[in-house]
Amino acid sequence: IALMFREATSRMPAQEEIDHLMTYLADQQLHFDNNVKAVNDYLSIGNVDVGEKVTKVELAAYAMLANVIYNLDESLSRS
Repeated sequence: IALMFREATSRMPAQEEIDHLMTYLADQQLHFDNNVKAVNDYLSIGNVDVGEKVTKVELAAYAMLANVIYNLDESLSRS
Protein backbone atom coordinates (compact mmCIF):
# COMPACT_ATOMS: atom_id res chain seq x y z
CA ILE A 1 0.00 0.00 0.00
CA ALA A 2 2.78 2.41 0.92
CA LEU A 3 4.66 1.73 -2.32
CA MET A 4 1.55 2.19 -4.45
CA PHE A 5 0.76 5.43 -2.62
CA ARG A 6 4.32 6.72 -2.99
CA GLU A 7 4.40 5.95 -6.72
CA ALA A 8 1.15 7.83 -7.23
CA THR A 9 1.80 10.86 -5.03
CA SER A 10 5.62 11.10 -4.75
CA ARG A 11 5.47 10.94 -0.95
CA MET A 12 5.13 8.32 1.72
CA PRO A 13 1.66 8.05 3.28
CA ALA A 14 1.01 8.98 6.88
CA GLN A 15 0.05 6.12 9.19
CA GLU A 16 -3.56 7.37 9.26
CA GLU A 17 -3.70 7.18 5.45
CA ILE A 18 -2.29 3.65 5.49
CA ASP A 19 -4.87 2.66 8.11
CA HIS A 20 -7.73 4.02 5.97
CA LEU A 21 -6.43 2.29 2.86
CA MET A 22 -5.95 -1.01 4.71
CA THR A 23 -9.54 -0.79 5.95
CA TYR A 24 -10.73 -0.09 2.41
CA LEU A 25 -8.75 -3.06 1.08
CA ALA A 26 -10.19 -5.37 3.75
CA ASP A 27 -13.70 -4.14 2.90
CA GLN A 28 -13.12 -4.83 -0.79
CA GLN A 29 -11.77 -8.31 -0.08
CA LEU A 30 -14.83 -9.06 2.03
CA HIS A 31 -17.12 -7.72 -0.68
CA PHE A 32 -15.48 -9.83 -3.37
CA ASP A 33 -15.25 -12.89 -1.10
CA ASN A 34 -19.02 -12.78 -0.78
CA ASN A 35 -19.80 -12.01 -4.42
CA VAL A 36 -18.24 -14.25 -7.06
CA LYS A 37 -20.26 -12.57 -9.81
CA ALA A 38 -18.81 -9.17 -8.87
CA VAL A 39 -15.28 -10.60 -9.07
CA ASN A 40 -15.86 -12.14 -12.48
CA ASP A 41 -17.64 -9.04 -13.81
CA TYR A 42 -14.87 -6.72 -12.60
CA LEU A 43 -12.05 -8.90 -13.91
CA SER A 44 -13.74 -9.47 -17.26
CA ILE A 45 -12.48 -6.02 -18.29
CA GLY A 46 -8.90 -6.08 -19.53
CA ASN A 47 -6.56 -8.98 -19.95
CA VAL A 48 -4.30 -9.88 -17.04
CA ASP A 49 -2.79 -13.30 -16.51
CA VAL A 50 -1.39 -13.56 -13.00
CA GLY A 51 -1.43 -17.34 -12.93
CA GLU A 52 -1.51 -18.60 -9.38
CA LYS A 53 0.35 -15.64 -7.83
CA VAL A 54 -2.83 -14.12 -6.40
CA THR A 55 -6.46 -15.14 -6.17
CA LYS A 56 -9.13 -13.43 -8.23
CA VAL A 57 -10.49 -11.90 -5.02
CA GLU A 58 -7.08 -10.42 -4.15
CA LEU A 59 -6.59 -9.11 -7.67
CA ALA A 60 -10.00 -7.42 -7.73
CA ALA A 61 -9.54 -5.93 -4.25
CA TYR A 62 -6.07 -4.55 -5.02
CA ALA A 63 -7.29 -3.18 -8.35
CA MET A 64 -10.01 -1.30 -6.48
CA LEU A 65 -7.40 0.00 -4.04
CA ALA A 66 -5.19 1.17 -6.90
CA ASN A 67 -8.19 2.92 -8.43
CA VAL A 68 -8.79 4.83 -5.19
CA ILE A 69 -5.14 5.83 -4.80
CA TYR A 70 -4.68 6.91 -8.41
CA ASN A 71 -7.86 8.99 -8.25
CA LEU A 72 -6.80 11.00 -5.20
CA ASP A 73 -6.62 14.73 -5.92
CA GLU A 74 -2.98 14.59 -4.91
CA SER A 75 -2.28 11.90 -7.51
CA LEU A 76 -4.15 13.70 -10.26
CA SER A 77 -2.43 17.04 -9.70
CA ARG A 78 1.09 15.70 -9.26
CA SER A 79 3.62 17.79 -11.16
